[in-house]
Parts: sequence; structure tokens; C-alpha cells
Amino acid sequence: MAKGIKVIACQVMEKEIISIVGRESNATFVQYEYHDKPELLHNRIQEAIECSTDYQCIILGFGLCGGAIDGIRAMTCPVIIPKIDIVATMLIGVGFDVYDLGVNVSKEEFINKAIEVQADIVGASAFMSSTYLYQLDIKKALDEAGLTPKVKYIIGGGAVYRQWAREIGADGFANDALEAVNLCKSFVSAKGV
Repeated sequence: MAKGIKVIACQVMEKEIISIVGRESNATFVQYEYHDKPELLHNRIQEAIECSTDYQCIILGFGLCGGAIDGIRAMTCPVIIPKIDIVATMLIGVGFDVYDLGVNVSKEEFINKAIEVQADIVGASAFMSSTYLYQLDIKKALDEAGLTPKVKYIIGGGAVYRQWAREIGADGFANDALEAVNLCKSFVSAKGV
């Protein structure tokens, strides 16, 4: 008889997933340092799936992660891969308007969208060490466009850390989705929005 649902997700989402499914759930969390090595991440996810036998289905909780989930498969049950951004989903859930620009977005696209929608906050995440430096380019573009300090700039993602946010002059850093939501709420509350 099948055991139910198995969750295999990135450690970045552990707090949020545990708050939903409970600590005693059938959940496995993959360390976020694998984000720098998509091939190793792919292998780790595949291994976790192969060790998860006799489940009705497996739900994966990963973002784009450098294509690490491409080609993932399970032989014993269906694999469900929801395509969501947990931070965006949680922000929408508490009433924010969110404009997800996607991946590999130019700094000009960030600026144009911020101006178009009169953004209060611009956020950028990086999940690979080869992409986090671009967060500095976005910060410089916001400054050059005259959007700061009116528009707050927050960063996060598996490849970045709080000190990096300070170094580039970001207004905030979020280690996980819950912290990102609370940070955004504090910015709009301080602004009186």
C-alpha cells in the first residue's frame, strides 16, 4: 500500500513547507549549496526520488535551479513539479501586487517595470554563484535612474548572504520567503502605504 505523498524540496523552502505539512511529514530537503552545481543538484534530487519508494506521488519543491530538475523521473510513482515562485506566491497571498519578470532579465527591464508600475520595492534573487554579481548591476541601475531611496531594493537567493546585501547597498536581504514577506511588509508600513 502506498505511503502517501513525498515532498523533496530545496532547503531554502524548508521552513515554509514544514509550516504546511508538519515536521513529521515525508519530506526531504536538499542542501542549498547544490545551487552552485546544477548537475550535482540534479543527481541529488534523482537519488532522493529513487530512495522514495511506495508513495502515491512525489512533489518537488525547486525553482529553475540551473535546469537541475530537467530530465528528473521516477519509476514507481508520478512526480509533480509545481512551477511557482514561493516568495511571489506568499507576497500575493498577503496583498502585494507582484510582477515576476522571469529569469535572465536585463537591468533595463527591472528599471522600466519599476517606473511603469510605480514600484515601492524591487527584488532580485540569485541561486547560482555565477549570477549573484548581477544584483549589484541592478542596484547601480536603480540609483542611476533616480529610483532610490524611494524604491526599496531587496535581494535573496541561495547564492547570496546578508553581508553581500550590505556591500552592494541593498535595502534588505531575505534568507527565506517568510523573511522576504515580513521585510516587504515593514517597508510599506514605514512608507505608510
